[in-house]
Amino acid sequence: FAGGQIDTCASITIKKKTAPGGGQGFQFTTTGSGLSGFSLNDGGQKTFEKVLPGSYTVTETSPASPWIFDSVESCTATPGSSISQDAQNPAKLNITAKLGAQITCTYVNKRKPQITIVKDFEGTPTTVDLRLGTSVQKTVTGDDSVGPLTVDAGGPYSVNEGFTGNDGDLYTTTS
Repeated sequence: FAGGQIDTCASITIKKKTAPGGGQGFQFTTTGSGLSGFSLNDGGQKTFEKVLPGSYTVTETSPASPWIFDSVESCTATPGSSISQDAQNPAKLNITAKLGAQITCTYVNKRKPQITIVKDFEGTPTTVDLRLGTSVQKTVTGDDSVGPLTVDAGGPYSVNEGFTGNDGDLYTTTS
């Protein structure tokens, strides 16, 4: 190649997608020469350029509630390079970059379901405990609400209220 340079360096691009959209502050750690930790928001991306051929890892650390890691999708790599998810930690990518490789992967996070409990009194308000399952979330007197409460997917969940009647007995209703 007369009078020029040959660029043998690779690039690694990590993209972020959340469902629903709008997730922020997802942290990543890395290993390998030329890579460093970074943060991404929904729709964002981080590109490491001038990466030398070699082995690298990119790991999304545990996302803050209410977000959970869902998957890595749409990985592409120039022939000869490889990308694999770690067997023990699917949020970790093991990457082997060859000369001139172009590597791109998208991390996907989903928001855990959320429940809001609303109490609307008919007639004279009394003091009640609003519960999700058996846990008291809030004690209210009058119209009020609590939430959003983040729950694990899979349910089912019961919402109930409990109050002590004039006779001293505990009464509950379940929805």
